[in-house]
Amino acid sequence: MKISAGVLGRKKAFRELGWSAIIIVIMVAGLSGWVVIPSIGLSLESGLNNYANAAATYIVVSYNGNPSYSGQYLSNSTLSRFQSIAGVESVYPVGINETVVYTPGLTQQENNITVSITQVGYTSAVIGGDDGYPTQLLVLSSGNLPVPGSGSFILNANQGALGYNLSGRSLKMQVGGVNLTARSAGQSQYIPLIGNNLQILWDRTLMVNQLGSKLFSQTFGHFNFVVIKASDVAQVSSVAATVTSELASGGYKAYTVDYDALTVQNLQSLEAGTAPEYVLLGIVSLAGMILGVIAVSFVAVNRRGWEAGLLVSQGWKFKDVLTYYFTYFAVLLVLSAALAAVLSLAATRFSTVSFSVYGGSVEVMPTFNFEYLAAGIAIMLLVCAFVSWAMVRKVRRSGLDSILRSY
Repeated sequence: MKISAGVLGRKKAFRELGWSAIIIVIMVAGLSGWVVIPSIGLSLESGLNNYANAAATYIVVSYNGNPSYSGQYLSNSTLSRFQSIAGVESVYPVGINETVVYTPGLTQQENNITVSITQVGYTSAVIGGDDGYPTQLLVLSSGNLPVPGSGSFILNANQGALGYNLSGRSLKMQVGGVNLTARSAGQSQYIPLIGNNLQILWDRTLMVNQLGSKLFSQTFGHFNFVVIKASDVAQVSSVAATVTSELASGGYKAYTVDYDALTVQNLQSLEAGTAPEYVLLGIVSLAGMILGVIAVSFVAVNRRGWEAGLLVSQGWKFKDVLTYYFTYFAVLLVLSAALAAVLSLAATRFSTVSFSVYGGSVEVMPTFNFEYLAAGIAIMLLVCAFVSWAMVRKVRRSGLDSILRSY
């Protein structure tokens, strides 16, 4: 009784374990790479986008007149115009003033002479309220929020850039001409542009108690600093340009508009290039798999080319031989797809990575993409059909007598 081509093809897959294993390894590697590598790229792009929208979408409007923190204040109508600008998500007006920190033991070199620095001024604001630093932006990287009324503050800047250690000890300080002793309760998540412009965040209750209502209002009760959050990183430059125009038309010559232009440009460039590069790597992985399968398959057939000759000599038609080879490769593909699915699931589940950047983080969390796997399987089915056809074509062109001589 003649065995069907499909049955014999399935048996071939398990009879020639050596060649079958090589082809399966190539298929599994190619399919897994095709699924996992683009997923990593898309996840990295998403992580960069989330980080960019969290850390690089801020625009700061600050007063640079003389004397500092006094003079011309921003009106409510000006702030309303900022809010109406296309691409603006939120506007946070803040009243800031200087906090003086007495710095015993601090020195610096000037013209090879050691000079003592007795005090250093840092920009400061209170937390919360209509004129304070918005609690929506206050995310702690360490420590705790100040207990209301306690002598503590939040450090909003990068400690390494302050020139004096403000963490973990009591400090003699002065705000609005009033001396007090305080210490840091915690460190906020560092947003470079904001942290470089606003370094100390005070507990509001403490400042009201220390300064009194009138002096508190004079010190922190006027808007001379604004944090504007753009809806996404692509809107930052256009929003900054419009804010600059609004300030100029309102006569606010002592105010400047800043945003981290270099970071915005770099993040946009990185986002734009990340996913396509990983997709390209995935395509290279798939292409390598295809070429590997074709190469190994032809080597295997050349070593056992007489098989097809024997089958034809037993009355098989060439379409039966085609079915025989295609079934063989299809069985290997099914096994490879199952293994690739398991490996891809494991790789995406256990390859989550988090990069710390300026107190924030970029999360890379790949996900298993069934569509990519299905597309890879469909492509490989076409490759299996092509390889099977090429093998049959080789048999027909070589002739039955020539092939059977190698038996």
